[in-house]
Amino acid sequence: MAQSAAKLISVVIPSYNDREIIRPFHTAIIDTLQGQSDFAFELIYIDDGSSDGSPEVLRELAAADERVVFVEFFRNVGQQKALFAGLMQARGDIVVCIDGDYQYEPTAILDLARALGDDYDMASGVRVGRVESASTRLASYIGNRLINSVMGSDLKDFGSIKAFSRALVDRITLQMEAFGDVYSAALYLRPSTTQVELEHRQRFAGVSHWNFWKRLKLYLDLYAAYGDDSFLGPFKFGVFLCGVSVFLFISVAMMKWVWFYQATYIQIGAISFTIFFSGLVVSGWSLLMSIMVKIFRQNTMRVPFAVRHVFDCRQSQDKGEE
Repeated sequence: MAQSAAKLISVVIPSYNDREIIRPFHTAIIDTLQGQSDFAFELIYIDDGSSDGSPEVLRELAAADERVVFVEFFRNVGQQKALFAGLMQARGDIVVCIDGDYQYEPTAILDLARALGDDYDMASGVRVGRVESASTRLASYIGNRLINSVMGSDLKDFGSIKAFSRALVDRITLQMEAFGDVYSAALYLRPSTTQVELEHRQRFAGVSHWNFWKRLKLYLDLYAAYGDDSFLGPFKFGVFLCGVSVFLFISVAMMKWVWFYQATYIQIGAISFTIFFSGLVVSGWSLLMSIMVKIFRQNTMRVPFAVRHVFDCRQSQDKGEE
C-alpha cells in the first residue's frame, strides 16, 4: 500500500521594518521544519511597505529557495491586509500565520499544525510567559474580553498566532473584500477551535508596531462590523451606557435621600444625562455603521491592498511587473 504524501504547511509571515530579524528568524524556521518528516512546507513573506531595506533581504531569500514566496506591497497598509495577501498565495493543507518579529520559537508552527490535525478548523495559540509590560498585558486582557463578547467566542488570546485548515482559508479569502481582519473573519465563520499554549519571548531587535490607537481602531471595527445578529447585537454598548446612567442617577439619589450624600440633583442629573446621551450617540453610530457595513459587503469587490511584486519560484516566474 502506497504511503500518503506529507501534508503541506504554508507559513504566512507578515513583515514590516524587520530587516535585522528576518535572516535569523528565517534560518531558525528552516532548521526546525527541515528537521521533521511529518510535513512539507513553504514560507510566504509579505513585506508591508517597509522602508528599512527589508524587501531586498526577502527578495534574496525567495531567489535562493523555491520554497519561499515573497509578496511586496506598494505601501504600508497593516498586518491584517498582509495576512490576507499571504492567505491568497498559500497552497498548504494547513496555513500557519506567525508574526515576523521572532517572538515565538519556530517549533510553535509544528505545535499548532499538529494540534489542528483533521479535527479542527483553527488552532489558536495562547501566549505564556509574556515579557511585555503590565499595561500591554492589561490592554490585551481587556481586548480579549471585548472581542469575545462581540464575536461570541471563547479565545484566551485573540492576538496570538494561529493555524487554519485549508477549508477555512478558502472561506476567509472568499470574504476578503468585506472584512478588515483575518482572525475576526475566521471567528465570524464559527470554526471548530483548539487552543495551544506557546512560549512567548522577548523581541531582540526592532520595536512593536502596536499602540493604543491601533488597538482602539480594532475594537471599534469589530464592534461595528461583527456584532451578533440579535435585536440588540450592534447596540449593546450604547444600551449598556444608558443603563449605567439610570443606575447611577437612582443610586446617587438614594444615597442623598438615605445617607444625606452631599450632591445636588442638578449635579446628579448632569452626570447621568451625559452618560445617557453618550449611550444614545454610540447606539446611533452603531446603527449607521451596521447599515454601511452591510451595503459595503453587498456591493464592493475591492481588494484591500496593492501588490507591487510577487516573487514565486514555485512556478519559476516572477509575477510582478518590473
